[in-house]
Amino acid sequence: MIKKGNNITAHELALEICAREGFKYDDAHTFAKDLLCRRVDGQALAAQEKRNNDPEYIKHQKQHIRRWYMYLAEKMGDNWDRDQDYMNFIWEVVRAPWFDEKAFMVLDKMEKMIDGKNLGREYVPGEDELTEGLILRTIIHELFLRGKNTAKTDEQLMDILFIKRSTYYKKKKDAITLFAVIMWVYAKRREDEDIEKGIVSPRNSRESKDTGAA
Repeated sequence: MIKKGNNITAHELALEICAREGFKYDDAHTFAKDLLCRRVDGQALAAQEKRNNDPEYIKHQKQHIRRWYMYLAEKMGDNWDRDQDYMNFIWEVVRAPWFDEKAFMVLDKMEKMIDGKNLGREYVPGEDELTEGLILRTIIHELFLRGKNTAKTDEQLMDILFIKRSTYYKKKKDAITLFAVIMWVYAKRREDEDIEKGIVSPRNSRESKDTGAA
Protein backbone atom coordinates (compact mmCIF):
# COMPACT_ATOMS: atom_id res chain seq x y z
CA MET A 1 0.00 0.00 0.00
CA ILE A 2 1.23 3.48 -0.86
CA LYS A 3 1.30 5.77 2.15
CA LYS A 4 0.15 9.33 1.48
CA GLY A 5 2.38 12.01 2.98
CA ASN A 6 0.22 15.09 2.58
CA ASN A 7 -3.43 15.38 1.59
CA ILE A 8 -2.61 16.52 -1.94
CA THR A 9 -1.59 13.85 -4.45
CA ALA A 10 1.35 14.13 -6.84
CA HIS A 11 -1.06 14.45 -9.77
CA GLU A 12 -2.95 17.28 -8.10
CA LEU A 13 0.33 18.99 -7.27
CA ALA A 14 1.52 18.73 -10.87
CA LEU A 15 -1.74 20.16 -12.18
CA GLU A 16 -1.72 23.03 -9.69
CA ILE A 17 1.87 24.06 -10.42
CA CYS A 18 1.24 23.83 -14.16
CA ALA A 19 -1.84 26.04 -13.81
CA ARG A 20 -0.02 28.55 -11.63
CA GLU A 21 2.94 28.80 -14.01
CA GLY A 22 0.85 28.84 -17.17
CA PHE A 23 1.88 25.45 -18.57
CA LYS A 24 -0.16 22.64 -20.04
CA TYR A 25 0.43 19.39 -18.17
CA ASP A 26 1.21 17.43 -21.36
CA ASP A 27 3.63 20.11 -22.65
CA ALA A 28 5.56 20.12 -19.37
CA HIS A 29 5.68 16.30 -19.47
CA THR A 30 7.03 16.29 -23.02
CA PHE A 31 9.67 18.88 -22.15
CA ALA A 32 11.12 16.92 -19.23
CA LYS A 33 10.82 13.57 -21.03
CA ASP A 34 12.85 14.93 -23.94
CA LEU A 35 15.56 15.95 -21.48
CA LEU A 36 15.60 12.84 -19.35
CA CYS A 37 15.49 10.36 -22.25
CA ARG A 38 18.67 11.92 -23.70
CA ARG A 39 20.58 12.26 -20.44
CA VAL A 40 22.62 9.03 -20.76
CA ASP A 41 23.65 9.73 -24.37
CA GLY A 42 24.34 13.38 -23.55
CA GLN A 43 26.66 12.49 -20.68
CA ALA A 44 28.44 9.91 -22.85
CA LEU A 45 28.93 12.52 -25.57
CA ALA A 46 30.22 15.07 -23.06
CA ALA A 47 32.79 12.56 -21.80
CA GLN A 48 34.36 12.58 -25.28
CA GLU A 49 34.49 16.37 -25.48
CA LYS A 50 37.08 18.72 -24.03
CA ARG A 51 35.49 20.09 -20.87
CA ASN A 52 36.00 23.64 -19.66
CA ASN A 53 36.01 23.47 -15.86
CA ASP A 54 36.73 27.14 -15.30
CA PRO A 55 34.25 28.31 -12.60
CA GLU A 56 33.56 31.57 -14.39
CA TYR A 57 32.75 29.74 -17.63
CA ILE A 58 30.44 27.32 -15.80
CA LYS A 59 28.65 30.24 -14.09
CA HIS A 60 27.98 31.96 -17.42
CA GLN A 61 27.00 28.65 -19.04
CA LYS A 62 24.37 28.12 -16.33
CA GLN A 63 23.05 31.66 -16.80
CA HIS A 64 22.90 31.22 -20.57
CA ILE A 65 21.12 27.85 -20.39
CA ARG A 66 18.71 29.13 -17.72
CA ARG A 67 17.64 32.01 -19.95
CA TRP A 68 17.36 29.73 -22.94
CA TYR A 69 15.20 27.39 -20.86
CA MET A 70 12.95 30.23 -19.70
CA TYR A 71 12.55 31.43 -23.27
CA LEU A 72 11.54 27.97 -24.51
CA ALA A 73 9.36 27.15 -21.49
CA GLU A 74 7.41 30.39 -21.83
CA LYS A 75 6.68 29.51 -25.47
CA MET A 76 4.91 26.32 -24.38
CA GLY A 77 1.73 28.29 -23.80
CA ASP A 78 1.81 29.78 -27.29
CA ASN A 79 2.37 27.99 -30.59
CA TRP A 80 4.93 25.62 -29.12
CA ASP A 81 7.16 23.90 -31.61
CA ARG A 82 9.86 21.33 -30.87
CA ASP A 83 12.08 22.91 -33.50
CA GLN A 84 15.84 22.78 -34.01
CA ASP A 85 16.43 25.49 -31.43
CA TYR A 86 14.52 23.39 -28.91
CA MET A 87 16.54 20.26 -29.69
CA ASN A 88 19.81 22.22 -29.56
CA PHE A 89 18.81 23.31 -26.06
CA ILE A 90 18.01 19.75 -24.99
CA TRP A 91 21.43 18.48 -26.06
CA GLU A 92 23.20 21.47 -24.50
CA VAL A 93 21.61 20.74 -21.13
CA VAL A 94 22.17 16.97 -21.01
CA ARG A 95 25.84 17.46 -21.91
CA ALA A 96 26.38 19.98 -19.11
CA PRO A 97 28.67 18.69 -16.32
CA TRP A 98 26.24 19.96 -13.65
CA PHE A 99 23.05 18.41 -15.07
CA ASP A 100 23.01 15.43 -12.69
CA GLU A 101 23.57 17.69 -9.68
CA LYS A 102 20.52 19.77 -10.63
CA ALA A 103 18.47 16.67 -11.44
CA PHE A 104 19.05 15.22 -7.96
CA MET A 105 18.22 18.60 -6.42
CA VAL A 106 14.88 18.49 -8.26
CA LEU A 107 14.24 14.95 -6.97
CA ASP A 108 14.94 16.10 -3.41
CA LYS A 109 12.43 18.93 -3.78
CA MET A 110 9.85 16.66 -5.40
CA GLU A 111 10.05 14.05 -2.66
CA LYS A 112 9.80 16.63 0.10
CA MET A 113 6.86 18.45 -1.51
CA ILE A 114 4.85 15.22 -1.76
CA ASP A 115 5.93 13.34 1.38
CA GLY A 116 6.85 16.23 3.65
CA LYS A 117 10.28 14.64 4.11
CA ASN A 118 13.29 13.70 2.04
CA LEU A 119 14.93 10.28 2.20
CA GLY A 120 17.40 11.44 -0.42
CA ARG A 121 17.66 8.16 -2.35
CA GLU A 122 15.61 5.63 -4.27
CA TYR A 123 13.28 3.10 -2.63
CA VAL A 124 14.85 -0.04 -1.11
CA PRO A 125 12.36 -2.95 -0.76
CA GLY A 126 12.18 -4.31 2.73
CA GLU A 127 13.80 -1.22 4.25
CA ASP A 128 11.67 1.76 3.29
CA GLU A 129 8.06 2.76 3.68
CA LEU A 130 6.48 3.04 0.23
CA THR A 131 5.39 6.67 -0.03
CA GLU A 132 4.19 8.47 -3.13
CA GLY A 133 7.10 10.89 -3.21
CA LEU A 134 9.60 8.07 -2.92
CA ILE A 135 7.86 6.19 -5.73
CA LEU A 136 8.17 9.18 -8.06
CA ARG A 137 11.78 9.78 -7.08
CA THR A 138 12.63 6.11 -7.68
CA ILE A 139 10.98 6.09 -11.10
CA ILE A 140 13.00 9.09 -12.33
CA HIS A 141 16.25 7.85 -10.80
CA GLU A 142 16.05 4.25 -11.96
CA LEU A 143 14.81 4.99 -15.48
CA PHE A 144 16.85 8.06 -16.37
CA LEU A 145 19.68 8.88 -13.94
CA ARG A 146 21.59 5.60 -13.96
CA GLY A 147 24.06 4.43 -16.59
CA LYS A 148 22.98 2.84 -19.85
CA ASN A 149 23.65 -0.69 -18.56
CA THR A 150 22.22 -0.22 -15.05
CA ALA A 151 18.95 1.61 -15.77
CA LYS A 152 15.80 -0.30 -14.85
CA THR A 153 12.93 -1.07 -17.22
CA ASP A 154 9.31 -0.15 -16.60
CA GLU A 155 8.50 -3.79 -15.91
CA GLN A 156 11.31 -4.11 -13.36
CA LEU A 157 10.11 -0.98 -11.56
CA MET A 158 6.55 -2.24 -11.36
CA ASP A 159 7.87 -5.31 -9.54
CA ILE A 160 10.19 -3.30 -7.24
CA LEU A 161 7.46 -0.82 -6.32
CA PHE A 162 4.66 -3.41 -6.05
CA ILE A 163 2.25 -1.38 -8.18
CA LYS A 164 0.05 -2.41 -11.08
CA ARG A 165 0.74 -1.30 -14.63
CA SER A 166 -1.99 1.36 -14.92
CA THR A 167 -0.97 2.97 -11.62
CA TYR A 168 2.71 2.84 -12.55
CA TYR A 169 2.27 4.71 -15.83
CA LYS A 170 0.19 7.41 -14.14
CA LYS A 171 2.88 7.85 -11.50
CA LYS A 172 5.58 7.90 -14.16
CA LYS A 173 3.86 10.69 -16.07
CA ASP A 174 3.33 12.70 -12.88
CA ALA A 175 6.99 12.23 -11.92
CA ILE A 176 8.24 13.50 -15.28
CA THR A 177 5.83 16.43 -15.30
CA LEU A 178 6.76 17.45 -11.76
CA PHE A 179 10.43 17.24 -12.73
CA ALA A 180 9.75 19.85 -15.42
CA VAL A 181 7.76 22.31 -13.34
CA ILE A 182 9.96 22.08 -10.24
CA MET A 183 12.98 22.74 -12.45
CA TRP A 184 11.14 25.72 -13.94
CA VAL A 185 10.24 27.22 -10.54
CA TYR A 186 13.87 26.83 -9.43
CA ALA A 187 15.21 28.44 -12.62
CA LYS A 188 12.81 31.36 -12.29
CA ARG A 189 13.79 31.93 -8.65
CA ARG A 190 17.51 31.86 -9.51
CA GLU A 191 16.90 34.30 -12.36
CA ASP A 192 15.08 36.73 -10.05
CA GLU A 193 17.88 36.45 -7.46
CA ASP A 194 20.58 37.19 -10.05
CA ILE A 195 18.65 40.19 -11.38
CA GLU A 196 18.13 41.55 -7.86
CA LYS A 197 21.86 41.19 -7.09
CA GLY A 198 22.80 42.88 -10.39
CA ILE A 199 24.56 39.77 -11.67
CA VAL A 200 22.41 39.78 -14.81
CA SER A 201 20.14 42.42 -16.27
CA PRO A 202 16.46 41.73 -17.03
CA ARG A 203 15.70 40.05 -20.33
CA ASN A 204 14.78 42.46 -23.10
CA SER A 205 11.47 40.72 -23.72
CA ARG A 206 9.58 37.45 -23.39
CA GLU A 207 10.65 36.68 -26.96
CA SER A 208 14.35 37.01 -26.13
CA LYS A 209 16.77 34.41 -24.79
CA ASP A 210 19.61 36.95 -24.41
CA THR A 211 22.15 36.21 -21.69
CA GLY A 212 21.47 39.53 -19.99
CA ALA A 213 24.94 39.75 -18.51
CA ALA A 214 25.15 42.79 -16.25
